[in-house]
Amino acid sequence: MDSIEQLENFTNFFTVAKASKLLGVSKQTVRKWEKEGKVKSIRHPLNGYRLFKKNDIRKILWKLQKEKKQ
Repeated sequence: MDSIEQLENFTNFFTVAKASKLLGVSKQTVRKWEKEGKVKSIRHPLNGYRLFKKNDIRKILWKLQKEKKQ
């Protein structure tokens, strides 16, 4: 599946801004995590923005919440 096919349903993705807000971290932190391979992004074929799968962001959120409880 190529990027354009993945993007047919934009409701399955978060932008950097939305992901950072949900995770409670800065946009720079989300970009850093993407660069380090902690979360995978795809690029919007028209504007080049990073987009993150909602499920990937939810997994990170769950992990952060779990770590916070310990």
